[in-house]
Amino acid sequence: EDALKRLPAYEVEQVQAQLQLQNASIGFADRELQVLDQKGVVYASLSTGRKMKMDLEWCKCFQRLLGRPGYFFIDNADLVDNFAGYMPVDAQVFLAKVDPTLKDLQVRQL
Repeated sequence: EDALKRLPAYEVEQVQAQLQLQNASIGFADRELQVLDQKGVVYASLSTGRKMKMDLEWCKCFQRLLGRPGYFFIDNADLVDNFAGYMPVDAQVFLAKVDPTLKDLQVRQL
């Protein structure tokens, strides 16, 4: 009976060990999964740009767990101040952002 009571906590520990995020942390509070950024701010409280960075962290995690490259389209990329350290490697990434100084669509390779 004691083993059954400890089973959910054990399962959570096992899952948490596999979901290692480079620029974020995963924890449990009030029996709910919480994703925190580097500063300890809960995902739901982040700005849109910072949420996008956390989303990229999840993409990198899934890419690592699946063992294959991914393809990512990031709309409203102008909301992110800096992508350094957040971009998936060995993946094709498309960034779409608004540049008020341009009159026509422009495609640039990073």
